[in-house]
Amino acid sequence: MKRIVLSNLRPPRSVVYWRWFPEAVQALLLAVFIALIAYGWGRYTPEGVNDKLYAKSNIVNLLVWGLWWPTMILAAVLQGRAWCAVCPLELVSSVSESLTSRIGIPPRKVTRWMRAGWLILLLYGVAQMMISAAHMHRVPMYTSMYLLVMLVLSVLMGLFFRDRAYCRALCPVGLLLKVYGRGGALAVRPSRPGLPADSRLSQTCRTLLNPIRLDRARGDECLMCLDCVQADREEGRMQLQLRAPWNRHDQRPLLADWPVTLFIMMVSGFVTSEISGLSSAADAAFAWAPSHIGVFAGLGASNGWIMGVWTIIIFPLLLWTVLGLVAMPFVRSRNLGAIWRSMALPVSLIIMAAHMTKAFEKLSTWGGYLPLALHDPAGEATARGITEKVLAPPSALVGMPVILSIGTLLLIAALYVMRRETGLHTASRTQDPCYACVGESSNQ
Repeated sequence: MKRIVLSNLRPPRSVVYWRWFPEAVQALLLAVFIALIAYGWGRYTPEGVNDKLYAKSNIVNLLVWGLWWPTMILAAVLQGRAWCAVCPLELVSSVSESLTSRIGIPPRKVTRWMRAGWLILLLYGVAQMMISAAHMHRVPMYTSMYLLVMLVLSVLMGLFFRDRAYCRALCPVGLLLKVYGRGGALAVRPSRPGLPADSRLSQTCRTLLNPIRLDRARGDECLMCLDCVQADREEGRMQLQLRAPWNRHDQRPLLADWPVTLFIMMVSGFVTSEISGLSSAADAAFAWAPSHIGVFAGLGASNGWIMGVWTIIIFPLLLWTVLGLVAMPFVRSRNLGAIWRSMALPVSLIIMAAHMTKAFEKLSTWGGYLPLALHDPAGEATARGITEKVLAPPSALVGMPVILSIGTLLLIAALYVMRRETGLHTASRTQDPCYACVGESSNQ
C-alpha cells in the first residue's frame, strides 16, 4: 500500500488545518460524555431483570461498553491512536492546565515513574476488578460513577501537572492504545526520513515528543493531536499519513518495559476470559479453578473478586511462567523476567487478534439493541418485555461462524506480522546506529 498524505488532500486537509480541530470535536464528545453521566446516575438493574440484558437495553451501558469500547479496540489496532486526537478528557485536562497560571498553582512535571505507566496499569487493573466483582459494565450507575471519576482526575491532573499529564500518566486506556496502536495505518509522521532537528517544531508538541523523529523513536506515544502538522503548515515537514499497517519505515523495539509487560500479561488473562465465554465448555474450564477456590474459602463458587484476581493476576502469572519456561531452552537468558519482557510485544499481536475477535462479537450481539435503546433510553421497559417474552430479543448482526472465520484470519495475520516484526527488529538492531537511542528514548 502506497503512503497517502491525508493532510495534502483537499477534503481531509480542510479538517486537519481547521482552526478548531480537534477542540470542536472534543467539545461535542464532552457534551455526550457529561450527558451519559447524568442519564445513568441513580439507575440500577431493575428487580427481576438479568443485569446483562439490562446493560444491552440501557443507552448508557450500551453506548459505553457495547459500542464505544469494542470500536475503540478495533480502531486502535487498525488506525493507531486516533481516539486520542478527539478524546474529550484531553480537552478537559488541557483547559485545566491553562487555568493553573491564573489561580496561582505551580504546575509540576510528570515524574519518571508516572511516565512509565505505573498509574495507568493500576487504574486499568482496578477497572477490570470492578467489572468482574461489581459488574460495573452492566449497571448504569456504576458506569456513571466511573466516568465521573475519570472526569475529575483529568481536571486534577491538569491543575497540578503540566504537559498533558493525564494522557501521559493516568489515562486508564493509555497503555492499551500505546500497545495496540503502535502499528496503526493512520499516523503523524515526517514527510521523509533524515530531516534535521528543529527546536521550534519540537516546542509545538505538548506531549514532549520530537515530531521530526516520530518514525525513529516514541511514535507509539504520539497522540495524533496534529499540533505539529498545523504549526508546520508552510514547511509541510509533518504530515497526517495513511500507510500500510505495521509500516516498515517505523522502528518498533520489541523489548517492553515493565509496565507494558505487566499490562500485556494482565490483558492476556482478560482476553482469555472473554474468548472462553464464546463457548460454554471453555468458559467452564476457565472458571473451574476460581470456583473451587471460592467454595474452599467459603465465598461461593461465583465470587466476583476471586474471579477478578484469577483473571488478571493468577492466571496470567501461570500462563506466562509456562510460556517463559518453554522458551527458556531456546534463548540464552535464564532470567524469567527478561524473557517475559522480550516476549510481551510479539505475544501482544496474538492477544490483539483475540481481542478484535471478541470486539466483533460484541458489536454483533449488542448492536441490534441500539434501535430499542434509542426508543427506550432507560431500557427498563425493553428489558422487562424481553424477560416476559413480550418482546423478541434482537438477533446478532453477524452469525458466530462468520465471527470465528474473522478470528481465524486475524490470527493468521497476527502470526505473519509477528514473524515479520521479529525480522525487522533484528535488522534494526544490527544495522541501524539509531536503534539504541530509540530504546533509550522510550524509557525517558
